[in-house]
Amino acid sequence: MKSGFFKVYTSFDEFRANNHYQVAAWADDDLDIMNKAVESYFHLQHGQKGGTSEIDFHYSSMSRPEDMRDTRSEILVTVQLHGEEYPTKYGVKYHHFGSRNFYPKTSFPDMREIFCYKLLELIEVGPAVQFILPGMLKDTETSTYIATKWRDDFIPLSDLKKEEDISVEALVQLLLLNTLFFIEDLHGERCGQWKDTKTAAIVDFIAGNPQIYPDVKKKLFDDSCVIHWDETNFDLGSKCCGEKCLEIVKKWLQDWDLLSKIDEAAALIKNEKDQMEMLENHFRRIEESKYTVTDDLNDYIHAVKSNVKNLTSALELSV
Repeated sequence: MKSGFFKVYTSFDEFRANNHYQVAAWADDDLDIMNKAVESYFHLQHGQKGGTSEIDFHYSSMSRPEDMRDTRSEILVTVQLHGEEYPTKYGVKYHHFGSRNFYPKTSFPDMREIFCYKLLELIEVGPAVQFILPGMLKDTETSTYIATKWRDDFIPLSDLKKEEDISVEALVQLLLLNTLFFIEDLHGERCGQWKDTKTAAIVDFIAGNPQIYPDVKKKLFDDSCVIHWDETNFDLGSKCCGEKCLEIVKKWLQDWDLLSKIDEAAALIKNEKDQMEMLENHFRRIEESKYTVTDDLNDYIHAVKSNVKNLTSALELSV
């Protein structure tokens, strides 16, 4: 009797380890599961800030309006925690689990995307971001969610119909980041510029497969990024290849100080990486577990750093 019980238990444990990743994929599009997980996450923060009552905890959510174009399921939440004077709005989406071209949706969580979100925040191209990880809370045992602080000053490229409204400087930054960070799916709804600035804005993306380019400068001005843009943005982006644009590239490489920001971003997501290392076997089939999230992230960071160094050298900038 006992022997039979333990055989069943062992079989179930093996089944869970091999199929948990599929459960995560099934749960991704369930906005109710997402909403419960996000509320639990912010409620935990409320307590960490000293909140002991529900009176000063506010949480409300709504589905993404249909006129907000995107490809991921998303909810908009408004949160006010203990000690905060005003509520904060976030857009919350499920994690991409890697590039669609190379990974199935049911792959283990992709630390490259998490790292890249944090790096974009540090260079002030992306909004402030928080990550809601599986296993952290009772309501988020399967999925990973990305919560970005809502900014009303985001102007998507798709809304900029006239050439004179578009900052060439912001477009060059987008081309530069697309090349250095291997960003995919940079559609006009997901990128643009921050209002009243010349700074590029990226609010959603996929971190693609890393590679070290033999000629980063040449790669920088091909059309791989602008194929997702409309005709006006495409034409203007295609013209971003002269000396003026190289001067813009030099300016932002120096302003961003990418090598130090890369190290800072890696340090800031260490807790997330450690958590994913503990959980990763639940997101993949056992036979696919040789390549770890740490290997994946390290390869990505190495490629980004190499291309940054190669480009700064080609442009005769000090690293």
